[in-house]
Amino acid sequence: EMISCDWSSDVCSSDLVHISLCEMYSRAGIEKKALQALGVMEAKKDQLGKEGFTRIIQGLNDGGFVEDAKRMLALMKAEGISVPESLQISMMLSTIGLKTQGKR
Repeated sequence: EMISCDWSSDVCSSDLVHISLCEMYSRAGIEKKALQALGVMEAKKDQLGKEGFTRIIQGLNDGGFVEDAKRMLALMKAEGISVPESLQISMMLSTIGLKTQGKR
């Protein structure tokens, strides 16, 4: 298997696939698959970067996996990565029970 890296973001293609899978399964509400992909990415949290964390957290949040999204947000902050304002607002809205755009 050929693995390529996007040197501008230091994320390898295999990681991008897992980020996309986690985001897709989360948004679709397929918990088992979402959590499998999430587990892979949690093990690589030091390689995720701002965009990877943001996509995973937003996907989890949009899919209703708010506690998992909060856990990943804490990991993002622990890695010293700044949280985009749009993600902060989305997480705040879901925490107080308001539906965010994209939620069913």
